[in-house]
Amino acid sequence: MNAATIIQNILSYGAAIFMPLIIFILGLIVGLKPSRALRSGVLMGVAFTGMMLVIVSLFYAIVAPAASKMVERLGLELSILDIGWTPSAAIAWAWPAAATMFAVQIVINLIMLALNWTKTLNVDMWNVWQKAFIGALVVAVTGNYVLAYLVAAVWIIFELKFGDWSVYQVHEYVGVPGISIPHSEAMGLMITAPVDWVVSKIPGLNRIKADPQTLREKFGLLGENMIIGLILGLVIGVLAGYDLKATLTLAINAATALVLLPMIARLFMEALAPISEAAGEFMKARFPGREFFIGLDWPILAGNPSTYAVGILAIPLLLVFCLILPGNRTLIFGSIADWAWMISSTGAIMGGDVVRMLLASLVLIPAYLWTATFAGPTITQVAKEIAFTIPEGASTITWFGTNPLYMFEMKILEVLKGNFVGLIWLVVLAALVFFSRRILLGREREAAKRLGFLETEEVKPSEQPAEVVS
Repeated sequence: MNAATIIQNILSYGAAIFMPLIIFILGLIVGLKPSRALRSGVLMGVAFTGMMLVIVSLFYAIVAPAASKMVERLGLELSILDIGWTPSAAIAWAWPAAATMFAVQIVINLIMLALNWTKTLNVDMWNVWQKAFIGALVVAVTGNYVLAYLVAAVWIIFELKFGDWSVYQVHEYVGVPGISIPHSEAMGLMITAPVDWVVSKIPGLNRIKADPQTLREKFGLLGENMIIGLILGLVIGVLAGYDLKATLTLAINAATALVLLPMIARLFMEALAPISEAAGEFMKARFPGREFFIGLDWPILAGNPSTYAVGILAIPLLLVFCLILPGNRTLIFGSIADWAWMISSTGAIMGGDVVRMLLASLVLIPAYLWTATFAGPTITQVAKEIAFTIPEGASTITWFGTNPLYMFEMKILEVLKGNFVGLIWLVVLAALVFFSRRILLGREREAAKRLGFLETEEVKPSEQPAEVVS
């Protein structure tokens, strides 16, 4: 049995088992007693399982079918079918070089830590599949494995940096300290951070506050998580054409999800607190004066009810954009209920403000649709090469969750073929990263001060919080 087979066998047990194992091993490395490391690992598994149980049982199993029913009622017909993340992961793991991406991610992460280029130790090994997915697409287009690893390396670096630049905002969003989210969806911040900056400059709109706490204070019972979930469920049920019983069932399940998710998120804090403390001491002893964050998967961000409130509210927007967006040929189907995770890091930098998150969605949804349309033929090619079963009636498949960075990278690589239009894509990407970094660092400093990590002296907008984040 080779190394790739062993790794795939371990991953087949799922993130709820794989992640606790990583946390247990990390706990031992940073000096926790085996009993405490075991407790943290098991509690992480409990928290992850509880979170996914709510998401899968109450959201995907209830809300997603309602959204799919909306697609059927609208009679949408587009040439590229979105298959969702689960089949996409299966395609990625079937790529022969998939297992090598573990080494690429670990080596890059350790080098960046050693050189103080990141403060995040990414223990989210489960989502290595996304690097394998992108690597497979690059090889299909270019036939060059070196370029595949180069593109994956850029992907990994971006994940770590955007994770670094939003740590304290994530802390405020879900109340869990010492973690970052080096996940592909965090790279959407290069688009949504500038959007939020623009919104903050618009008179009137910049004074609107629609985060959960403000909604509760202003609207009382109507601002409670469970009532928000109830209303959203009723609206989706009506749009889906459900009868009264099905609509009420959907509403209660949506209300339940928005109540339970924040409760389960507290388990992440309990699981990570000993690890974070021990890791801090471990790093201080070896790297005095440096901070150290643990990189986790996105579900912890579901602990804020805004994540799934916007995920539900955005479903009609997703379908409208499928219909009206110029250049789009993707029909969102398998990912119809996935907007919650795709907007989750944006929710963190916006403090859970539902209005701002929806405004950001108006820009981010087209970016993902164009990317999915762009990647569709290549994803279909890779799927056929590994003998993946194409859904009946579909000639071309795609994944709506393919991050827009992939399209930027592939357009930039066209320079190698003599198409220097790719340089324009490079300039745009650099501008987005530079601008979003500046915005995020400023907000990180503000969040750090509110949390008590920095003194509250007046700070000029041009100052960069180098002592807070890298």
